[in-house]
Amino acid sequence: MPGLFGSTVNFGESEPGWLGSVRRESEGAFERLPLEQSAYTVVDVDFGRILGSVSAARILRGGSALHDGAVFADILSAQNHPLLRKLLAESVPDDKFAALNRAAFSSGTFLYVPKGACLSVSQRLLSQNSGFSRSIIVVDSGAQLDFTEELASEQGNFFHSDVTEVYLGDGASLNFVSVQDFSQDATFISHRKAVLGRNSSVSWNLLNAGSGLAKCRRETFLDGEGASVLDVEVVLARNRQHIDSSITAVHNAPNTASRVIVKAALDESAQQVAYGMVKIAEKARGSNSFLEEHSILLSSSAKSDSIPALEILTNDVRAKHAATCAPVDEEKLFYLCSRGLSKHDAKRLVVDGFIGSAVSQMKGAHIDAIRRRSEAWMQGLSC
Repeated sequence: MPGLFGSTVNFGESEPGWLGSVRRESEGAFERLPLEQSAYTVVDVDFGRILGSVSAARILRGGSALHDGAVFADILSAQNHPLLRKLLAESVPDDKFAALNRAAFSSGTFLYVPKGACLSVSQRLLSQNSGFSRSIIVVDSGAQLDFTEELASEQGNFFHSDVTEVYLGDGASLNFVSVQDFSQDATFISHRKAVLGRNSSVSWNLLNAGSGLAKCRRETFLDGEGASVLDVEVVLARNRQHIDSSITAVHNAPNTASRVIVKAALDESAQQVAYGMVKIAEKARGSNSFLEEHSILLSSSAKSDSIPALEILTNDVRAKHAATCAPVDEEKLFYLCSRGLSKHDAKRLVVDGFIGSAVSQMKGAHIDAIRRRSEAWMQGLSC
């Protein structure tokens, strides 16, 4: 490939010409698109250095036996699948990092669940060097999928970009569970998108506890009547971690529903930013949405910014939003300590109750992975 990628990324001589065209198109978009920054989060990366150290992430896959017609494979190994080829070609990037990922991805997953099937699978992505992973998940009409992923690493100062695209047919459902636990020296950029058909549903269940800087974007497009999304994210951060989450639910059809819950527990000098946007189109009458963002500050140096917003273009809808940010209630701590608990255990109990109300809303076969990681994080609370 010419330009920025010419001397740094080798995708192999066996890659088909159509995929090379996709990469070149994305490289052009990457060079044209501006690097989006905000007053709250600045992403300072050396793209040349990143591309000079790219390596494919190691992905371990497992789960229930596949149904006839189902596919659960490395995305490059499945590159000749006609549906994958169609979706990769159509996935036009709209921001600089998404374009870079589409141009440079070297690992990822293609998952297809055929009509009426029920599947439960998991994967563990291990990264040590800068990398780009891309996954495409298709759940056909009437099918059900439980998908669990863990993103992990040992110590290492690296950059990882992850893009996941989800397509749900009519009456399909997906429970998506993700635990992000990269090294605190890492930079993590993710973009997850779901497009929903008629009467389909997706449940995003996410824990962000790793990376020094994490910038995560999620978009759910409710394109079919009766479609629904439940988006629950828990953020656990300490030291100087900075977690930036941007969540958008777009109601493009009547009688659709969205529920977005973001809860963050911030210790030491950690920072969190939560952007939330619910858009209800003119044709989406009868839609119902609730967006809430809450954070608890466990030290005087922690900081949280919650920015919920609604964009309503029609009548006959219900749309609400809420946001709160507060330190730990000292009266609660005093009460618990007066009952014999140490201050550390009292604070842990308060935080457990705070995030537990969000975890209890999550759906999926492996929510215990989020509970276990949350409990481990709370062991290190400062007093």
